[in-house]
Amino acid sequence: IRITISSVTSDSLWRCTWSVYPDFATMTLTKADGHYWFLYEGTPGGVLEENQDYLVLSDGTRHPLSESWVEDLPAQEWLYFADGTADRSLVLIHHADDTALDQYWPMEGNMTVFGFGREYPCCDQYLSEVPAQFTIGVVESREYAEIAEFVQMIRQEPDVKLGRVELRSEVE
Repeated sequence: IRITISSVTSDSLWRCTWSVYPDFATMTLTKADGHYWFLYEGTPGGVLEENQDYLVLSDGTRHPLSESWVEDLPAQEWLYFADGTADRSLVLIHHADDTALDQYWPMEGNMTVFGFGREYPCCDQYLSEVPAQFTIGVVESREYAEIAEFVQMIRQEPDVKLGRVELRSEVE
């Protein structure tokens, strides 16, 4: 169901665990020696097309990737990046609501840069909560309703029921 990867810095001042699932990965920061941010840098669809690609905030507000901004994201801090032609989106979630500034800008026309708890120019860091969870995922859609459903599914605790092991025979 998942792979779990634990990381710790060589000085043991920072620690996190990644839980990797087929469609998403959640990082839980369990120890931090100061303020931090969670950063994504990339290119939706492989190439930044500032006037065709876009991002959508959790309240449904859509921004072209040509538009830089700094603000505290609405409650339920998440957003997604979409290529204007591909039917796929990259979703970023900060599992806690905060009052920290978040920022997006297109970097040199080559890639998107987004940070939860970050303001550029380099490098004000606003997050300090530990533990903290962040998720990055891929959804085969650009539709807000489908993305919102995906986010809600991730934010819920799984309902696990234990029982005896059952074997399933192959049907011809």
